[in-house]
Amino acid sequence: MSQVSKVLSIAKGEVGYQAQRAPGERPSGHQKYSGQVPGLEWSNYQPWCATWVSWVAMKAGVASLYPRTASVFTAMQWFKNKGRWSAYPAIGAQVVYGTSGSTHTGICYAYDATYIYTYEGNTSLTNNANGNKVMARKRARRDAYVHGYGLPKFSEGITTADPSKKGRAGFLFAATASAPSGSSASVSKYRITPGQTLGGIAALAGVSLAALLAVNPQIKDPDVVQPGQEISVPETSKPKPKPTAPPSKPKPEPSRPTAPSGDFYTVHKGDNLSTIARATGQSLTALLARNPAVQDPNVIHVGQKIRVRGAAPAVPKMKPVPPKPVTPKPVTPRPAPRHEAASPKKPVTVIVKCRCTCACCDTAPNTQAPSATSPPVTAKPSEPAETPSTVPSPTPDTTDGHETEQGASQ
Repeated sequence: MSQVSKVLSIAKGEVGYQAQRAPGERPSGHQKYSGQVPGLEWSNYQPWCATWVSWVAMKAGVASLYPRTASVFTAMQWFKNKGRWSAYPAIGAQVVYGTSGSTHTGICYAYDATYIYTYEGNTSLTNNANGNKVMARKRARRDAYVHGYGLPKFSEGITTADPSKKGRAGFLFAATASAPSGSSASVSKYRITPGQTLGGIAALAGVSLAALLAVNPQIKDPDVVQPGQEISVPETSKPKPKPTAPPSKPKPEPSRPTAPSGDFYTVHKGDNLSTIARATGQSLTALLARNPAVQDPNVIHVGQKIRVRGAAPAVPKMKPVPPKPVTPKPVTPRPAPRHEAASPKKPVTVIVKCRCTCACCDTAPNTQAPSATSPPVTAKPSEPAETPSTVPSPTPDTTDGHETEQGASQ
């Protein structure tokens, strides 16, 4: 295998790798490459696109043909100092981005009249120079973002689009060029049919979804593809016959019950009652019937025991407590109020005994002296004489003297 083919093969093999990023870290995160390149161990947690190129060169056995540095600007100056810098693309060249040549870098594996095709570390579709992934990218060849190319001095020479290199030893001029066949960097075209997804196509092609996306940088959302759309597929394995229905995404299923009796299942992270019901061959309704203690079927906890076999434990029924008899208190009827007829008022009888000697009374004067205890009776001078018609007949008096008796009205 040629030197350039080995470089491109190793670079392509890293497509899909993603750095880890802890809270508070730079967007580039931390990765495996810095610690494996002697002298660049310090560069972990830093932007790592240039470090990745150095790692690829070291793994391909051509570390002396690329600069060992974590700085994009230093890499550019390294090629310039060796007279290996060009404004034209080349196969295996280290491409440098940014108006000042210090923003980002990668390795060019193919080019045509319009585009360059590259492998790059610490990139993404949304953040070209700090995206923490290894990807295959497609970029406009004459974009101002492309600053230039460093040309490694491969033993077999280098293929370039630089017209100034025509006829010079170690250079092969080509207006357009693809990667050497031994690099396994070529791709084939595939047209999407109704119902297919990128995940299904990747499975049919025998590649990962990340590898499929790496050769299709024009796809911004992997969940949105259209029937008839043409995409690139790595040529490692061509798609099998097109499926008639979209492949279903595998859903995680809980493990079978592990209790000795087999009646209970311990809930694990990611489980829900629906997946547990499917895994144990029963309906969700039947599972809920076996677990009356589960009040909300959407809420279960890790470590919770779920009954998956057998009947639910019988809930002891409470004996009804008969109500205590209530003895009604005797009600004593109250007597109706008695209404007595009002007694008619008794007439007041006034008895007048006169002490005078006139002929009107025809009564002999009382010669008996009044009792010492009897008060004298003095007639009112202005009181008119009683007439016989209004005064009842006098009742004989058995007492001595003329006295006046009055009865109190009843």
